[in-house]
Amino acid sequence: MNGLFRQMVVVNIVINLIMPCNQLIDTIMTGQAYGAEALQVYALFLPVSSFLIAASCLFSKGTQITCSHFMGRGKIREAEQVLCTAACMAAVTSIAIGVLVFVFAGQLSLLLGASAEVPGQIRDMSGYLRGYAPGIPEIFLLDVLMCVLMLEGDENVLIYASVSMLITNALGNVANIFVFKMGITGMALATSFSNIVAFIYMLIYFLNKSKMFHLSIKSFRPYYVFEIIKNGTPSLTYFGSLVIRSAIMNALVLSGMDRGVLVSILVANNFAVVTDVLISGWGEAILLLEGVLFGEKDESGAKSLLTGAAISGAVVMCLITVLTFFFRVPISRLFIKADEAVYITMAARALSITALCLVPDILQCILKKNVQAIGCPRYTSVTNILTNVVYCCGFAWILTRIMGSDGLFVSYTVCYTMALVSNFVFMMLVSPKKYDISKDDFITFNINSLEEGMEASEKVYRYCMDKGMEKRKSTYLSLFVEEMVKNTVVHGFVPGHRNSMIVKLIRSGETTKISIKDNCRHFDPSRYYEKVCEGTAPDSGFGIKMIMKLSKNVVYTSSFNLNNLFVEV
Repeated sequence: MNGLFRQMVVVNIVINLIMPCNQLIDTIMTGQAYGAEALQVYALFLPVSSFLIAASCLFSKGTQITCSHFMGRGKIREAEQVLCTAACMAAVTSIAIGVLVFVFAGQLSLLLGASAEVPGQIRDMSGYLRGYAPGIPEIFLLDVLMCVLMLEGDENVLIYASVSMLITNALGNVANIFVFKMGITGMALATSFSNIVAFIYMLIYFLNKSKMFHLSIKSFRPYYVFEIIKNGTPSLTYFGSLVIRSAIMNALVLSGMDRGVLVSILVANNFAVVTDVLISGWGEAILLLEGVLFGEKDESGAKSLLTGAAISGAVVMCLITVLTFFFRVPISRLFIKADEAVYITMAARALSITALCLVPDILQCILKKNVQAIGCPRYTSVTNILTNVVYCCGFAWILTRIMGSDGLFVSYTVCYTMALVSNFVFMMLVSPKKYDISKDDFITFNINSLEEGMEASEKVYRYCMDKGMEKRKSTYLSLFVEEMVKNTVVHGFVPGHRNSMIVKLIRSGETTKISIKDNCRHFDPSRYYEKVCEGTAPDSGFGIKMIMKLSKNVVYTSSFNLNNLFVEV
């Protein structure tokens, strides 16, 4: 599972780089082409960007958590219905938002703080909003589709979609600057076009009926709407609180500080965009995998995964903190013209202070996502608001009166440290109660060879007999493990590949389940059983026939590029 976690971290980082990298490309090119005044428009736009991410995450993260719980129980049809329901909800909502942003761009510009005292700022802000509006529906739908693709385990599609978006946006920006010369409005149009290109690519994939998940309006189920919203609300409150935080930080600057601090905020936020991608890589991998483990009621596996994630995350963020301090000036120069030295100095100082928050930030994020994955959306929502609004903005208001503009950036470290402490305490108190299966009702084996499989089969028999099961049922469970391990080792193991299996036996009331995960060749025993019955299988399939006939239910899924088999006895 730890190896899968590392893989998921990388995939999540690639996915989460899409919008931030588009924003980063836009900011760098705009700053170099149009100067610091154009960057102030981007700074004022940040609350809108955070709002769009917040709204889209309501559907995407709600879908991800709900689907992972169904996948953990082997219910593929229900997971697909959740996807289709969420996609319909996201489409309707995002189109409405896009229309409102386009129509009311002028009023929204004034609301965000665009000033008539700065020549052309209201015009530029309105143009940027109208250019960005056509790409809003694609943002929502891309988020929903990509989170489910991670369950299916097709990383190549995710990478291709991400790369196509980045390349299209960069080329569009270059074309705007040198050919179309539409100013900051053209930069927004390039971003919208890149969103549309990536969405079309993803849509083609999901319309392929041969995939595990595919889109269909007929699969819309109203009764999943509440579940999606409930599980997605913590992510909504997180990004929604960022909207409030950005607006309050901007208001603190505009209420008395030099407007040049807005440039420092923008540079620090764009740096944070990159580091947040790394942090969210850890957090989203925890959210997805812990959700599956929670569905399986595997508490020991969840603890092991959480510990490894916390250690690796802290080490990486320590390294980035040190590198940021040494390269703070070159990073600032990426965004600001060389002849605007005052802004470079201010931004470099802001970066060095902001980097101190990275270690507590990733640790509190990991713990928070773990709490969200095990079904505590209310606490997650509350702590998001406390962290980003009450703690951060409250301390920013206090510290700016003591430290000036430095207080804005110190407040991040203070608020994330407080969040880390509160999340840890809550997790320790609540987590054990959420797993309603005791350690005595759960047994796990890591198997890498046929010999280890035979040993596991014997241990399953002894375990079942010790727990008072009837001999016939104990024998069945032992034979099932033996046959499934034997089939996997003989037919599934790939020479030269690090093949492995995880076998779990779970007792719940009168029902006993066997779960087997492996990273071997894809093999669906249900389909093979059909071939055995039809007489078209290459061998007799004795073991599979025995399992199918003596079990209450057998479910196979392929997710995370793993075979997942669930047998209920």
